[in-house]
Amino acid sequence: MTTSLSRQPNGAIAAKSAFLHFALLLAVSLVVGWQALFRTFALALHADEYTHLLLIIPISLSLIFTERMRLKAALEPGTGIGAGLWPSRSSQPAILAG
Repeated sequence: MTTSLSRQPNGAIAAKSAFLHFALLLAVSLVVGWQALFRTFALALHADEYTHLLLIIPISLSLIFTERMRLKAALEPGTGIGAGLWPSRSSQPAILAG
């Protein structure tokens, strides 16, 4: 017996697909930019002038967590904009390195 996709609870398939797209884009971004991230955190750990960089991730995560319901209501899943911006972000370190 086959199960119809329409019998799934309110958008469960769409939510799973959106999560998989997000996870894929995140993994690709980390693979491409791991050296820059590593060097940034190494600099922040060893130079007092850059320790404020260590606050970016916890503050960002706390803001996302506290505003998650409002964000969830305002956003719809889609990879179009993110996929369009990704090439410009991945070429940025090469431009900055000169």
